[in-house]
Amino acid sequence: MASRRGDSKFLQRRGAVATLLLAAALAIPLALAGPQAAASARSVFDGARGDLPKQHLRIVEKRQLSMLLSQGGAVASATEQVFNNSHTYIVFRDPSDRMLLGWKAHMVLAFTSFAAFEAAAAQGIPPRFEAVLYDNEAWPLTPAVERSHPHRYARRFKRLAHQNHEIFIAAPSLDGYGEGSLFFGDAREADILDLQDQPWESAPALFSDRLRGAAGWARSHNHGLRVVVEISSNPARDCPGQTTCSQRQLRRTVGDVVQNQSVIDGFWLWIFDSEAGEADGAYMVEVMARKIRDGLLF
Repeated sequence: MASRRGDSKFLQRRGAVATLLLAAALAIPLALAGPQAAASARSVFDGARGDLPKQHLRIVEKRQLSMLLSQGGAVASATEQVFNNSHTYIVFRDPSDRMLLGWKAHMVLAFTSFAAFEAAAAQGIPPRFEAVLYDNEAWPLTPAVERSHPHRYARRFKRLAHQNHEIFIAAPSLDGYGEGSLFFGDAREADILDLQDQPWESAPALFSDRLRGAAGWARSHNHGLRVVVEISSNPARDCPGQTTCSQRQLRRTVGDVVQNQSVIDGFWLWIFDSEAGEADGAYMVEVMARKIRDGLLF
């Protein structure tokens, strides 16, 4: 995803003044940011495949999941503990792919444009895919017309997904709250919203402030929305200026999820595609598994 490989122009402005102005202008009472309202609300996914799982949600890419499992030993065991359950959504890029043998998770088919989703739906998406992901970002894979009218196309994506009895997952970067932002369109229409704000994950207080504001704004505009936050194993995010991160720095990134459990409905772990990113991702999964065993992470 584009925002996972490089910052958007909005996020490249690391000035503290701009960030504080954004947070102040968009502050939402913390009562709106809690997941309780979403958990108690009637599902926005009317009659398609039933209600979303009541448990907190976990999301991971199939290719990255396979990489973790291939390491065997403690890493594979931790990976199964974290992701082999009925409240995990595994993201696939190939419609011919199938679920791992014996796994209990749900299958998600990803699209980088509404046009691609519409074409696939016309051909028939295999019913084993219970959800579809709109991966609309500031990149050439998403047509300019969709990037210019994000709310219009998010609304069309949701309508088609629900017609086909599929859950609509959106994964925008936090590129602002104006009508022209991808976040604005996706947050108002998705069933599950994955918040991408990884450039700030090495600054826990700022990450938390931005997450709380974004989650609160999204829920105030989309009743019943489930919000997950994404963290990555990209060294450029976890330990800027370093080629590899320390275990302490990686535990701090996992802490971005642990410390914000009261305002989110789950997490997406993105494993960065590099030797260091894969090693760091493996360690982060082990940390998550320990937190879950100790009752410190949902």
